[in-house]
This record gives sequence, structure tokens and C-alpha cells, in this order.
Amino acid sequence: MKLLHSRNIYEKTAILICLIAFSALGMNLNMRNIYYNRMHFPWAVGDSGKIFRFDIDSNVISIKSLNPEYNLTDISFVDTLIGFVVGNKPDNLGNWQGAIWKTTNSGKNWFIQIPASFYEPTPFLDIKVYNRYCVWIRCGNNYSLQTHDGGIEWLLTSKPIQ
Repeated sequence: MKLLHSRNIYEKTAILICLIAFSALGMNLNMRNIYYNRMHFPWAVGDSGKIFRFDIDSNVISIKSLNPEYNLTDISFVDTLIGFVVGNKPDNLGNWQGAIWKTTNSGKNWFIQIPASFYEPTPFLDIKVYNRYCVWIRCGNNYSLQTHDGGIEWLLTSKPIQ
């Protein structure tokens, strides 16, 4: 998880709270990444298509399941409403197929941006959000995906994430 090395005390506190709270559920969650920004709730993504949101004030954990076939690898938000998640699932040949989901209502609903088979067999690994229009996805196989219209169209490129 990339935020474990953060020097920001708010991020470290959010990570610790998330790990304790999620462990208290008594589930093997296998979280892949935690996202936190002082404007947002802490979020985590993991295997089996699970997205977790922890409300620090009420100590309530919300769990969404996007698609149990996918292991989710990253989550990031533009603002309090718009966010992106990436994940992967193995195909019958052992290749990884990537998918992107987007929310426009603070994670209440998530819809798929790219059908999983669109760029197969390229895994989607990390998200870099610049603003509500410009988002980059670091993919496997030395590729990146980028959008400049909020995810309506995605361009596969060999350029690294900037």
C-alpha cells in the first residue's frame, strides 16, 4: 500500500484506523490500497471487488462489492463526489484483464468505464488524478491509459505516468 510510507500524520492515522476497523470485522480482506485525503473518508480497496469506506466520526464501515471476480488495486478521488477505482481479473490463460469504475456520487454507485475485455490482457495498477477531466492509469506491460474528458474516452499509450 503506497500510503504506508506517508509522512502525513492524517494519512497515517486514517490508515491505522482503517486497518484496525477492517480487522475487527473478522474477515480476511486482503486490502490492496488505502486512499485518504482530509476532505474525504478513508477508503480501501481489495480482493473480491470490495471497496471499504470508513466514517471516522460514527465508526461505521460501508462495504460495496463491484464484481467479485476482480481484485481492486487502487482508488482515488477528484473531489468529494468523483472517484475512480481500477482492478484486474485473470482470464483463462493466466493474463490479467483490467477494468475501471467511476463514481459521481461519493461512492454510493460505481459504474464501469471500460469493459474488462477492451484492453486485454493489460492489467490496470495505479491511478493518478489531476482534475475531474484528466486521469491517468498506470498499466502493466509498460502502458498507460489517459483520459482528458473525465473518462468518456480512454487512450492507451506507451508514455509513463507523469
